[in-house]
Amino acid sequence: MTDKEFEQNRLERATVWEAKQKEMELEILAHPFITEKQDKYKDYELKGLAARIASRKVKAGIYGPDLVTRFEDMQLQHVEYGFELLQLILQKKLFNLQLEWRANRVTLPEIEISGDFGAYARDIFNCPFLESISGRELNVLKLYMQTFNFDTHVGWFGMADEWQDYDNLMEKNESGNRENMPDFYEFYDGQMGTFYLLDLPNERGESEDKFIQAGLKKVRLKNAARNKQQEENPGPTPKPHFYPDKDWQYHIFKEMEPEEFFVWKAALEEPIDYEENQYFEYINELANIADVDVCLPGWLTWDEGLGKALQNYKLAKAAEVLDLTYEQYLMKAEFNLFDTSETETRKKENPLREYIRKGMGLEGEEE
Repeated sequence: MTDKEFEQNRLERATVWEAKQKEMELEILAHPFITEKQDKYKDYELKGLAARIASRKVKAGIYGPDLVTRFEDMQLQHVEYGFELLQLILQKKLFNLQLEWRANRVTLPEIEISGDFGAYARDIFNCPFLESISGRELNVLKLYMQTFNFDTHVGWFGMADEWQDYDNLMEKNESGNRENMPDFYEFYDGQMGTFYLLDLPNERGESEDKFIQAGLKKVRLKNAARNKQQEENPGPTPKPHFYPDKDWQYHIFKEMEPEEFFVWKAALEEPIDYEENQYFEYINELANIADVDVCLPGWLTWDEGLGKALQNYKLAKAAEVLDLTYEQYLMKAEFNLFDTSETETRKKENPLREYIRKGMGLEGEEE
């Protein structure tokens, strides 16, 4: 199967599965696990749980069949890891754009507030305003992969949006160093000559902070008035928050889906036992993917050495096929098929947007 046929099959499945998502959410809300909790917990949290489960089902249906086959082909695994590595470049390109945006040097129609950069970071390959990775930038990544400072996982921060956390990354320690700045960002700046962007002023960010404080003041005043009114006229006791245990989704999947679905789901997700020892995972992964002897670095402890050995092996294999990965990336970018629906939802859910708009006087207040 050619790359184009592979991508076309996935797009066709995506059309079918995404069309079913809302219907799935309604089915899940009607499931006994949910209905028996409707009188006890907040409706929006139960709906959120249903949306998350439906989203996972959609992703499993779209990507699962390919992943089951893909995991049988070692080279494709290395290509997949190569795509993770390409995210390093895309995150840095997005951060540099953020620096320019904050300094009022560029205007981006898709960016209303600084928090929107974090939303795009969560789905970086679907960021429509980023320029494609250049051959020069690819060479920078290849050089960086040869350094000892390379981090084992691209998402070494807790969440992808932390790659765009301006305040945290730009914070200086007592020595004047930005110790939270990703090593690749600094390596990229040194190779591409973009260090000067770090010295740009944060004009938009400072304006946002003022609007946030003004918006928060309005919200506090409004909440104080509402609380006083509720004290004078107490209504029914509000429903408590809902905290589902980790087995909920498994039980719902098990009752509603065929056995074939679990094969897809297993290929897409990590095992349910999230407490499995990290170092056992290193050994297990090496045993499953290594096609040559892998040596542990002698200057590290055994646990650190396992992680570094796995990293070195994956990097070496990814480097062998990185040019192929880059070709596939360019082909997908050429299609210009950006799905920003999830990003738009994340942008709307950012509470700072409301505070900023209130602080700017762009949202009317209920009397």
